[in-house]
Amino acid sequence: AAQPRQSMQDLCSDLVIPYRDSMLRWEPGPHQCDGPWAKWWYHDVWESNGWDIDDDDDTANNTGIHHPRTQKYRTVPPSLLPALRMSTPSYTFLQTLTTSHRQRAFATPPTGKLYEDPRNEHVFVFVGTPSDPSNGKRNRGRILPRDMAAISPFDSSVQGGDATWEGIRVYNGRIFHLHRHLNRLFRSAKALGFENLHAREEIVDA
Repeated sequence: AAQPRQSMQDLCSDLVIPYRDSMLRWEPGPHQCDGPWAKWWYHDVWESNGWDIDDDDDTANNTGIHHPRTQKYRTVPPSLLPALRMSTPSYTFLQTLTTSHRQRAFATPPTGKLYEDPRNEHVFVFVGTPSDPSNGKRNRGRILPRDMAAISPFDSSVQGGDATWEGIRVYNGRIFHLHRHLNRLFRSAKALGFENLHAREEIVDA
């Protein structure tokens, strides 16, 4: 935690329990409440006795728990990658329930809300690849909730900022001037020299 004392105070406030400074300290070594995974995960914690906190400044010289290895970059062993892939969706969902996620609203002017229109919280997004005429394969896209929709960090739109898009409104369940928007979208893609595009029929179908 970047600010352990403030984070603990916020957590206690959310849980409606009193905050105590003793919550930021613990006895070194194993604890009965550690759980069955502790012997694989908690070596650094067992060697620590609390958070590094300057008594006068909660943000000063704050490096986490009292152990130098916490600042060392470590990767995930290949044998644990399947577990990482399985657990990441659950972890990502739980992140949306945290205080820090809710506080993003304060950085979203001018409404102070995560979504200016609450209906946007539950929109669905199509993510997929274009069909390949050379082998007759149709696109393998999916329609996903917005918090699950993503593209690869290696996609050219991320690597080089290559992208074109259209914002289309829907009124009373009907798409407003769909084909005019698609015409402009394809003109933009042509101007940028894009190849391997989705067919118009694929976009309409999605």
